[in-house]
Amino acid sequence: MSKHLFKYRLFSAVMNFIMMIFVSSFPNNLEGAEISRRDVGDPNCSIKPCSSWVKNIPIKYPDDSEFFKNFPDSYLLIDHQIEADQKEVFYHVIRHLSSPGGVQENSTINLGFDPLYESIVFHNLVVVRNNTYIDKVDTARMEVIHQEKNISDSIYDGTKSWIFFLEDVQPGDIIEYSYSRIGRLPVLEKYLTTMLSLQRETHIFQGFFRLVGCDASRFNFHRHLTATMPKQQDLGGGKKEWIWEVSDTPAYEGISSLPIWYIAMPYIQISSFKDWAEVANWGTNLFQLPENYSEELTQLANVLKSKSPLLEEQILHAIRFVQDEIRYLGYELGDNAYKPYDPHIVLKRRSGDCKDKVMFLMSLLDLMGVRSCPVLVNTSLQEHISDWLPTPTILNHAILQIQIENNRFWVDPTKTYSGGSLRNMVCGPFGNGLLLSKETINLTEIPFDAKGSLRKATTTVDLSQTDAYKVISETLYTGFWADTFRSRYYSGNGLKVIEKRFKDFFSKLYGALTTSTPFDIKDDLEKNEIIIRVAYNVKDPWKVDDVSKTLAVDYYASEIGDLLSLSVDSMRKAPCELPCPGYAIDEFFMIFPKTKSLWDFTPYRFELDNDELRFLTEWKQKDSHCLHCYYELMAKKDHVPSEKIEEWYRDSQQISSLISRTLFHPDEKGNMALSIDSSTPMFVSRLIYVILCIFSLLIWIYYMRK
Repeated sequence: MSKHLFKYRLFSAVMNFIMMIFVSSFPNNLEGAEISRRDVGDPNCSIKPCSSWVKNIPIKYPDDSEFFKNFPDSYLLIDHQIEADQKEVFYHVIRHLSSPGGVQENSTINLGFDPLYESIVFHNLVVVRNNTYIDKVDTARMEVIHQEKNISDSIYDGTKSWIFFLEDVQPGDIIEYSYSRIGRLPVLEKYLTTMLSLQRETHIFQGFFRLVGCDASRFNFHRHLTATMPKQQDLGGGKKEWIWEVSDTPAYEGISSLPIWYIAMPYIQISSFKDWAEVANWGTNLFQLPENYSEELTQLANVLKSKSPLLEEQILHAIRFVQDEIRYLGYELGDNAYKPYDPHIVLKRRSGDCKDKVMFLMSLLDLMGVRSCPVLVNTSLQEHISDWLPTPTILNHAILQIQIENNRFWVDPTKTYSGGSLRNMVCGPFGNGLLLSKETINLTEIPFDAKGSLRKATTTVDLSQTDAYKVISETLYTGFWADTFRSRYYSGNGLKVIEKRFKDFFSKLYGALTTSTPFDIKDDLEKNEIIIRVAYNVKDPWKVDDVSKTLAVDYYASEIGDLLSLSVDSMRKAPCELPCPGYAIDEFFMIFPKTKSLWDFTPYRFELDNDELRFLTEWKQKDSHCLHCYYELMAKKDHVPSEKIEEWYRDSQQISSLISRTLFHPDEKGNMALSIDSSTPMFVSRLIYVILCIFSLLIWIYYMRK
């Protein structure tokens, strides 16, 4: 052992001993003592010792001299303790700041809270430098500000932030602080629902997670990507504790193309809801129709009914009114994060969030004599809600199920610019949802017609006249994609922006061009489909290929290429996303001069069909002077599971090589060549061509010398 390493380990041992004494004595010795006489200036914020239920833990330090070099800005401790019955959560963090970036990021501590039900008690703030403890509680500048972090999403929640600004923090410092968060939403008063994150974006040397509570049978636990089991102990008085400990947890490294619902970091989920029936019963009590309706609301319902003698069209008018006339703005103050506002308030404000709009539409339909039921969903988890423990806190959106005799229609009142009738209106995809009804037992599947949401691009490259090359484009969007395009088009993109995107795309493929047929958008609201047409005059689409030195023209199946994530690491251990909805068609026609002799082309067909998706491409001559390339993609699932990644890697390489093709100019005999080796990407095919040329040249030199 080197002297340097010996000295370091000796120093570490001393530091461990000193810090253990310091931290273990900190909470108990400070109970009832006065830490700071500073007046914070906010009734929800105070500086006091931590509660007696908090467990003091011995703090460990790394004994490897290279640790801080290998793991910069690492967490030396994350201490997260929950007292379920007292509605109190304790946090204790120790972090080593190795770099200027770490100092910049961690010299400000920002603690958000909801003043309607929550308070923050700060306990200690220390900087350790060269074995010296510098108390920062009395010197740090602190402010309590009203900071709406979600206002950009049109959500006003009234939260505040208690911010600590630390001065004189340097690389090499250790920063330590602890605080408690007290209070729980009244609407969730008797329930505990939380998640313990066992990994962060930087290394965690020591992690300590603890739950304390009475009536142990009410807690349900779910482990995700971790085998860590809790140590359990009875504390007396009916209380019990669960402790999870982790050490040397590596930093989370981001993974590309993850499904939106997949969390790649380990966690422990805790919920005191026993099943989805209990969650549904809890939510049903929040969505109660008014006993009496105002004259204004009743009159509005009558006006909407008078617009058509047909019930389904009356309902459609009510839906359109809520979608288009009630703007999205959420006043999610306190319990109103889960409980909708009275529909009369929503009408007066002419605004509301998803649950407010659902409640308002429910009331209009009730006045029309139509039954409906709120449904809670998660826009990211979708059908994978079932992978989680029952809890309302993972349900982030509300929609409505409308009931007409034996028919069930699903409606999202927050959607704007949506098309279609009541029977073909697109809602979702949401996968599974929770109907808020006393009869609900489990999650319900929300139907979604994937084939009803199509993206189709048809491109014609007309080379029949050498002095007037043309590119003609027609793009079709239906269902979900029509709604999506319409929302983007009307919400600010505008015609000129979309027109420029089309022109830029085709100019990259075919060179200089000018618009010959004006850009045109046909929007059929009843069918819920959009058709975009445009045509260009192209100076010369033929380009000299870098490898073969022959004339060539490129084609790219843009709709399928935009949907699929084809950059896949064959060694990844996580699932890979697939588009949802994922139905797309690309068609390509190339028309050749009829004055030429027959331009011959060998037909080609490739089909991939498995549990996750179906991909088809077919190239053939439509007639003697027209080549037709057809591509079709249908995603059957929203992801490729991790155990099939190697197979998907090969398939994605195949698809990638097929959707981007190069067509070479016919030779003197009229034979056409298309980069068609579906087993390799285009650049690999060209590389093989170069190698073969070099190999032929070497053989020729060999025989010439011989």
